[in-house]
Amino acid sequence: MSTGDELLKAVVVEKSGISSDFCTLRLQLEGGPRTFTPGSHTSLQTPFGWRNYSLANLADGDTWELGIKAERDGRGASSWIVDTLKEGDYIQCQAPNNTFPLKDADAYLLIAGGIGITAVLPMAKALDRAGRAYQFIYCVRDRQHAAFVDDVESLQGDITIHCDEGEEDQFFDFWPLVETPDTRLIYCCGPKIMMEDLEDMTGHWPEHQINFEDFKPVEIIKPDDAPFKVELKSGEQFDVGPTETILQVLRSHGLETRSSCESGTCGSCRTRYLAGKIEHRDLVLTDVEKSRDVMICVSRGEGVVLLDV
Repeated sequence: MSTGDELLKAVVVEKSGISSDFCTLRLQLEGGPRTFTPGSHTSLQTPFGWRNYSLANLADGDTWELGIKAERDGRGASSWIVDTLKEGDYIQCQAPNNTFPLKDADAYLLIAGGIGITAVLPMAKALDRAGRAYQFIYCVRDRQHAAFVDDVESLQGDITIHCDEGEEDQFFDFWPLVETPDTRLIYCCGPKIMMEDLEDMTGHWPEHQINFEDFKPVEIIKPDDAPFKVELKSGEQFDVGPTETILQVLRSHGLETRSSCESGTCGSCRTRYLAGKIEHRDLVLTDVEKSRDVMICVSRGEGVVLLDV
């Protein structure tokens, strides 16, 4: 399971609305501070399941800052947070986990778009403290409805806040910044179109220098998927059909299984397997981790897969 599975409790001590679809939260943890590193996220329990959100501050005390965008076409969790959660409410959360860590480099290019600022902002703050050089590009529709814009303006790096008014012909042109590869590490989090454009522009860069906080869904079910079986340590076996996931099958048989994104990006459903052939479809596990762990919300097996459950 994910390293962030420890359950914590926090109270909403401050909630600020940026627009009808955006808000920022300040959560105060019960039980004292929890350490975490820039790029970390937590998972919040909502009436619609567990959902992951980046921590926008540094680990300076017992409070966490988050920015939430209501995905009105989503599964309801983000809209519930923006519309219903209020100051004074308590919410369960998981200990921080980091799948987007800030690595050591001589220079950095940090790029955030919209609510993606929450993942990148603490990196800039950490680099400020360390006296390191970086360039920060923050792309927003307009300044009035931009999250954490005052924090960005107070940063010490080479800062650009680009307002495009939602017009594609006014989108920031990243090409001059990435045309010639160098030793910089690039970190980016933002809307799908921005991430895809930057990924195309940096195809000639060394892969390890380009880092995306990418929560785009993977292809969970494919037309040619075949059935297989999962076996538990008790010896019980369950069939997983072509249109089912391991997660769904385990839950249908009464097993409690933790999940959040259910799209192969967060790591909450990470489960140890002991034998069997796995087709990994997640965006989280390293090659080494894939030899022992499986994300049961998206990945499939062949024949019989023995789970450490």
